[in-house]
Amino acid sequence: MRKLNSLAFKMPLSISCISSIIIIILLVISLFFSSKGITESINVGFRNTVEGYANLFDSILDAQIMVSVAYASSSNIRNYLLTNNEEYRRLSLMDLNLFINRNEYLENIYIISTNGIIMLDKNNELTGQNMGDFRPGMWQKLAAGDEYAIGNNMRKSAEGEYSVSIGTRILDFNNNIIGYIVLIVRSSIIHKNYFSQIKLGQTGRILVVNDNLKVVMDTDINEIAKDVPNEYDSIFKSGSLIGSLEYVQNNSKRMGHYKKASVHNWIVAYAMDEEEIYEINKSIVATSIIIGIISVIFMALIVFLFTRSIIKPLKIIVEEAKEIESGRLIMHRRKLNRKDELGDLSHSFHNMKYKLIEVIETTLHNADKMSQAANSLAAGNKDLAHKAENTAANLEETASSMQEIASAITMATNNSVKGNEMMNDCKIAIENAASVVEDTVKSISEVNEDSEKIKDIIRVIEGIAFQTNILALNAAVEAARAGDQGKGFAVVASEVRSLAQNSQTSAKDITELINQVYEKINKANEIVESQEQLFVGIKEQIEETANIIKDISSAALEQQSGVTQVNKAVMEMDSITQENAALVEESTASSISLYNDAKELQNIVGFFKIEK
Repeated sequence: MRKLNSLAFKMPLSISCISSIIIIILLVISLFFSSKGITESINVGFRNTVEGYANLFDSILDAQIMVSVAYASSSNIRNYLLTNNEEYRRLSLMDLNLFINRNEYLENIYIISTNGIIMLDKNNELTGQNMGDFRPGMWQKLAAGDEYAIGNNMRKSAEGEYSVSIGTRILDFNNNIIGYIVLIVRSSIIHKNYFSQIKLGQTGRILVVNDNLKVVMDTDINEIAKDVPNEYDSIFKSGSLIGSLEYVQNNSKRMGHYKKASVHNWIVAYAMDEEEIYEINKSIVATSIIIGIISVIFMALIVFLFTRSIIKPLKIIVEEAKEIESGRLIMHRRKLNRKDELGDLSHSFHNMKYKLIEVIETTLHNADKMSQAANSLAAGNKDLAHKAENTAANLEETASSMQEIASAITMATNNSVKGNEMMNDCKIAIENAASVVEDTVKSISEVNEDSEKIKDIIRVIEGIAFQTNILALNAAVEAARAGDQGKGFAVVASEVRSLAQNSQTSAKDITELINQVYEKINKANEIVESQEQLFVGIKEQIEETANIIKDISSAALEQQSGVTQVNKAVMEMDSITQENAALVEESTASSISLYNDAKELQNIVGFFKIEK
């Protein structure tokens, strides 16, 4: 169990595990990115190959279509279709043989009338028969008016070769359709020239599929005219021009890319078994795993040797540490002559022993001195403790006397403070009364001012009554002049005059009454003003009395504060003296304890055995 907990076991194991994990992570990352790169490269290769062969097949078909157009412009063939002359027929057959001999792709050429009857062929085998019976798909397109047509059905010749038909219109000199020319293109020649030399691994194939789901061309010539999986039908229906392809054939999953040809609605595809595609990935994974295992084993060996080179000198250092632990300070020559951290640690342990020896020797020497000094200090502290107890007793009596004096001064101070507070309350009451009298004077003055205003208003009323009276007189005079017609107006004028006279009389009475009130208010104002002056005098005397009592109270407070401070100082001196006595006792106890500690220190340090 001890070996399992040692660094000699744990360090190699830990470093090996960490290194193994790092190597595994790096391998997984590298495998992931390499697999991703290989897959992308395969996809790009598939796509480029498919595009190249799709363009190639388009070129082959386009070239044959152009050739058929050129053949259709032969004057002998045109004249034969127009005249049905035997001479032109002979010449047309010579042209057909010439065309076939010069074009290695052609198996045969047919000249067809507008109703689909074969009029000419190389061997005169099918002359007079209907082309729709042999190449129905192509003939339907031509009959529908297409400029050219490529047949979808793969027909096998007598030589056992599959062929593809390409039909083109034959026009007269006025561009009217007079018949058709059909080229029978041999698939074997296309395969020989472009597909037979292709090496695509064991399962790789490039194939051309028509919309009847038949193989038109294949790198394996034996696969031509065979059916293809239904996945190709989905591609025809999807309308996409290029894309990836996956299907199952012969219990093997195949993957690849496809592209639709532009000349004819055929699909050019490049497919390969998935197992073969990822075979290189599997070999990379296997190789990486073997390399990883070898790397881990090699790393573990290096770590073991490196750990051993560290653990061996570390054991020497541990032995020295155990010697220090057991108290044996032995100076031997086991220093490690290394320039790394272990060498520094060994030198540090060596120097530490020297320092420990010096410290222990110095500690023992000082412990002897401490024990002697502690004895002397304990004797002096005992004498000092006796003197401190006497001083504390004297200070306690003095503090008691000062306490009584302070109590008497405190009582006198409290009485003076209460008297000062009473004078302040009296002062405040007089100030409030003076304020009330002052407010009364202000109110009477305001009433006096309002009386003056009332007089002015009454004067206005008298003026109005006087004017009204004059107007009433004038109205009476005018009524008298009017005679009988002004009697009613005279009565009203009389009443208005009477009312004006009454108003004038009432205004005079109010004026007299206000004058009487005004005189009384003036007298009351004089009385209140004299009372205000009286209150002011009382206030000033009370303020002087309050200031005198305040000064007495302040002096008493200062005396009380002084006596309190003296009392406090005496109490503090008493407390300090008692504390000093306690400290002396503690110091005596500490001296004894120090002496005991020095002895104990000597015993503890004696644990180390110094050997040089």
